[in-house]
Amino acid sequence: MVPAFTGLGAPYWDSEATGILTGMTRTTKRKEIVRTALACIAYQITDVIKAMSTESGIDISELRVDGGPTKNKYLMQFQSDIVHVTVQVPSSEELSGIGVAYAAGIAAGIYNKKEVLNKMTRTRFTPQMQSDECVQKYAGWKNAVEQVLNK
Repeated sequence: MVPAFTGLGAPYWDSEATGILTGMTRTTKRKEIVRTALACIAYQITDVIKAMSTESGIDISELRVDGGPTKNKYLMQFQSDIVHVTVQVPSSEELSGIGVAYAAGIAAGIYNKKEVLNKMTRTRFTPQMQSDECVQKYAGWKNAVEQVLNK
């Protein structure tokens, strides 16, 4: 699945791209479609991470993530597998607002930076999938993206 419902964003930047669900057979069930909808999130993030790494010349060794999708353990493990880095998920799912409050509190001298940062607990997801399986799955994603871009 390539969810290009309003075009395809980074790193492709094709506003005319349309979504696609490919590779279905008569045995494809709802659970496979749901799983691929989750997987495409990880694939898109992997595309951006790879582009960032290539452009900067810096290897990305870890992702620290937050937000609603981080509740999904399957997605977090798949993200770690596909991008082949450790993914760390904080105990608080929405760190954007908390981070702003802590930054302001630290700047105002209300909070101690080390105390605030040391209180955060994280769940770590490390790559588990075999390398050849990752390569095969990612190649399938890239093939689907090419279908979308070449319409």
